[in-house]
Amino acid sequence: MRSRKRLLLCLSVLVAVALALWQFWPSQKLSYEGKALKDWVLDLGENRWNPKATAAIQALGTNALPALIDAVNQRPGETREQVFSAISTILQKLHLRSRPLLDAKRRAAIGALRAFDILGATASNAIPVLAKTMDTNADAIEALGYIGPASIPVLTNALQRCGPQQRLHIFLAFCQIGTNASVAVPMIIAQLQDTTSLGPYPMREIAAMALGCLKSDPATVVPALTNLFQDPNSGVRMYAVQSVGEFSSRANFALPAVRQLLNDSHVMVRESATNALEAIENNAPFVRPGHSR
Repeated sequence: MRSRKRLLLCLSVLVAVALALWQFWPSQKLSYEGKALKDWVLDLGENRWNPKATAAIQALGTNALPALIDAVNQRPGETREQVFSAISTILQKLHLRSRPLLDAKRRAAIGALRAFDILGATASNAIPVLAKTMDTNADAIEALGYIGPASIPVLTNALQRCGPQQRLHIFLAFCQIGTNASVAVPMIIAQLQDTTSLGPYPMREIAAMALGCLKSDPATVVPALTNLFQDPNSGVRMYAVQSVGEFSSRANFALPAVRQLLNDSHVMVRESATNALEAIENNAPFVRPGHSR
């Protein structure tokens, strides 16, 4: 019986290895220090902080863009992902692998995203191609966020037509871009009135988080967030007051509204309000409940 289990395990590992070797990658000869670009990208997919792989992407620069775009846009099929997930679970339970086992396509996509992060604004020529797939590919949206401010027009246009899942990733891309994405604030504020949800999470909750991440235009944003303090959903109230706290002393005019949440019926809302008060009154960084300074 044990021999049979071992045999099945070995076969599972062999299947995983075979599938990992079976991957699509654009035909190219780009290399750095004798190692092909695809292998450097796979290295980044395994360890995003790999210094040699980082140096390789920096050296290859925009010449790598066609391959990186293809890697971001190629996703393994659902069945393939399920197979890898099942094998990964088995290997981790048997303590034969500490990290999840990723399909080679998925690992290449993760590595390519890290490569876009490394290249930043120099990868702006990839924006038109990534824009074509962003409505159905969250990885393309993430790559646009790494490219930076030049992606903002494409992201804001997509925000008006995309569903909840893609909007979440657009918000995350704005957060990645940072204060340069403040031009999108009015559109994000409009999302605070959205009644749709992404699973159990209302879109207005996700929009509130994005506004706290950007920390831009407190005179307009903070009142819009305090309007959510009476929302029937405790998650919306919690993230709204947390985002107000992110503005620190710039939100001091909201102190009376924040204090009212100290008596909220939900403990996480009360704790978030307490931490927001501390940040505002002391002009200190906001600390989310459960985290230490």
